[in-house]
Amino acid sequence: MFNGRPAYHLVSEARSNSFCDTFYKVRDLNESWLDARTLTSLGYSKKVREGHFFRDEWVLYDRDDAIFVNRRTNRDGSFNVRAGTIPAKVQDILSSIYYTRSRPLENGSELRVDVNTPDNWPLIIKVMERKRLKVPAGKYDSIMVEPAMAHEGIFVQKGKRLRLWFSDDRQKRMLMMKAEVFFGHVTAALKEML
Repeated sequence: MFNGRPAYHLVSEARSNSFCDTFYKVRDLNESWLDARTLTSLGYSKKVREGHFFRDEWVLYDRDDAIFVNRRTNRDGSFNVRAGTIPAKVQDILSSIYYTRSRPLENGSELRVDVNTPDNWPLIIKVMERKRLKVPAGKYDSIMVEPAMAHEGIFVQKGKRLRLWFSDDRQKRMLMMKAEVFFGHVTAALKEML
């Protein structure tokens, strides 16, 4: 439940290993609450610690009145509050990944998702290819999509590439993610199925 509505709670955590910590420590926590009925975002929170970069932020979405409220806290404890309007079927950057899984994904097609971060912008997701993919959890038929990042996202900065592979079945499980970052790329793959 989130603000009285049945909701899915989505969590994404990124942590650098001890070797990487010596030159670029990462401790990120992103949370999203997705309306269980409409699959639209109800709210979003992120705590980002990447090297010297710091960001604590939350956004609440009121779909009935089509508004958002955002609070961004600075390293010194000061904060900024912002409010504005949102599209009817708004997603945050994390919920947009899960929303994509609920849509038909045909090779060569594009999906437009209205995202608020807290700026409103269209996320265009291109369905790139289908192929057999091997990850530590096994071999799967997969669908690869590539979101066009016009704004900063969770895993990638504006202008960098992000590729996601979902299982090519009804569940569209996340199998692998590959993101360009300033020092190269980061890959995450499904290790096991519980």
